[in-house]
Formats: sequence, structure tokens, C-alpha cells
Amino acid sequence: MTDREKYDAQCPRCGDDTYLERVGPHIKWSCVKCGYLKFLAQRWDVFVFPIGKYKGKRLVDVLSTDREYVRWCAENMTNKNIAQKCRSALET
Repeated sequence: MTDREKYDAQCPRCGDDTYLERVGPHIKWSCVKCGYLKFLAQRWDVFVFPIGKYKGKRLVDVLSTDREYVRWCAENMTNKNIAQKCRSALET
């Protein structure tokens, strides 16, 4: 996903176009016209690391090149969201 891209869904409030934007470990769904805003959690297979040595890299790519790092994150990350995504990836 680029910084901001048009989303193929209309705003539930005003019916105008909506946009998706990656914000840390979430995807922001927003409407410029009325200000509607919702944050969507990412599935593990599209999750992008927001911090660490693989910042900006997709979890699925890191899993294929550095499985031990993903295992370490699953066991040691204080950010529960990142740890859970890594655990889910390791279970596949």
C-alpha cells in the first residue's frame, strides 16, 4: 500500500470516496469530506513491522528470511499486537 490510496468503498456517513493509509501497525480508513475515521487491524500476512531492524518490511517476507527474528518477537515483544501477529505467522 502506498502512503494513501483510494479505497473501493463509500463512506458510511456521507457516501463520498474513502482512502486507506498505513499508520504504524494499523490501516486508517478515512473520508476527507466528512472526517469519518476508522482504524483497521492488519492480518498477519499483510502486517508490516512498524519498528525494529525490519521496520517497513512485511512479516511474511521476514518469516521466509529470518524465522528466528519472528520467533524472538513472538516471545519477547512488549507490544502485544506485534507479538500476536508473529505467533500467528509461526503457527502456519
